[in-house]
Amino acid sequence: TMCISVQEVFRSINDRIKELERRWRIDDGGIVCECRDLKCADVLHVTAEEYRTITAVPGLFFVRPGHEDPAHERVVVGTGRYAVVRAGDSMSVGEVADTELAEAA
Repeated sequence: TMCISVQEVFRSINDRIKELERRWRIDDGGIVCECRDLKCADVLHVTAEEYRTITAVPGLFFVRPGHEDPAHERVVVGTGRYAVVRAGDSMSVGEVADTELAEAA
């Protein structure tokens, strides 16, 4: 059986939200916090470009600042509006391009 994480469920919801925003030509819409808390329904505001940049790198997720889980993830970008965390140990920090992350922040 395939195991899907809470973060992956939230990501699939956010992918659909961003798809609808593209159709309606909305650039700065809200997404659902992709933290590990299934009960979290916080909304984060990210631009389409920020979303594309971060979601292009497997294992990175948007969370509200303070929703990070240090036991399971590491913060790789922090802004006042959101944090980006790297889930698990499947990717080394060196695989995340500094220029892409700087553009997203």
